[in-house]
Amino acid sequence: MDKSWINDPNILSSHYKSGLKDFIEFAKTNGMGLDGKLFCPCRRYRNSKRISISQVELDLSKKGVCMYYKNWVFHGEPFSAHSYMSSGKNNNLDENGVGGETDFLFEIVYNYFDMNENGESDELPDLLDEIRNAHEPGTSSEWDSKNFDKLLNDAQRELYTGCRKYSLLCFIDSSLHIKVMNHVANKAFDMMLEFLKDLLPEGEILPSSFYGAMKIPSCIGLGYQKIDVCKFDCALFWKENEKMDKCPVCKESRWKVNNGKEKKVPQKVMWCFPLKARLQRHFMSSKTAEDMRWHKEKRVKEEILQEFLVWKQKKCGGSS
Repeated sequence: MDKSWINDPNILSSHYKSGLKDFIEFAKTNGMGLDGKLFCPCRRYRNSKRISISQVELDLSKKGVCMYYKNWVFHGEPFSAHSYMSSGKNNNLDENGVGGETDFLFEIVYNYFDMNENGESDELPDLLDEIRNAHEPGTSSEWDSKNFDKLLNDAQRELYTGCRKYSLLCFIDSSLHIKVMNHVANKAFDMMLEFLKDLLPEGEILPSSFYGAMKIPSCIGLGYQKIDVCKFDCALFWKENEKMDKCPVCKESRWKVNNGKEKKVPQKVMWCFPLKARLQRHFMSSKTAEDMRWHKEKRVKEEILQEFLVWKQKKCGGSS
């Protein structure tokens, strides 16, 4: 399919309008989610938001299509390494001013999915179909899909106007990694963010605190729950014990001595990392879901293994 219309600077030209019409028809046939919406590849959203087909067509006719989007992987086209290479992989910035992180993300995709000799992947379209279909209203994945859209949007938001090297998500991810690896205190992290906000040009979108920074990647959904515990590990203050002030077993107080202070402080707290959400993440991808089902579908059953061992012993005993 001719994609030269993407680079046409005149979005009112017949060349651009004809190409846009062909793209909409292609996306309708190959890239529509179960809810009837499409990722919008306009220069504003850059495939970070899913809207109705009519709104996608309107946005593209007014704002133009993002010029680095040559391989329409979000709209049903197989991932092609050749398209990726020809779209400016080796340049610091492409013709739309997008560089660094876009190259990095494509590098991950290229290395993770098995590419055939034509530079195409059979696995990536399945993953993209899963992402599109996860937006179906009423499904258990609807909440996850909204958070996916938010993460994708943060991955393309500039830290400040003109910043091409780091997006908001990339900066937060890198800074939190540095904090953990070097045991940086929360207060020191807050002070550094305040300094950077004052240092960067006007219009920056940095969070002002560690708490604000943690809220950005928190929509991944892999959080934790704090549960008060008896000082001697007799019981959890959870469910039917949630409102109790003393341990139901040893009668030890739930709270520390607070010397008349209003806020009660528990003597011991357990951090619970729910397993359900983590298992769901593994089953959201067909690649990892197959591994998760291995014990059920492919592991040799114990009775079959025992029969094999008996047969092997008889065979070895008979040949000796």
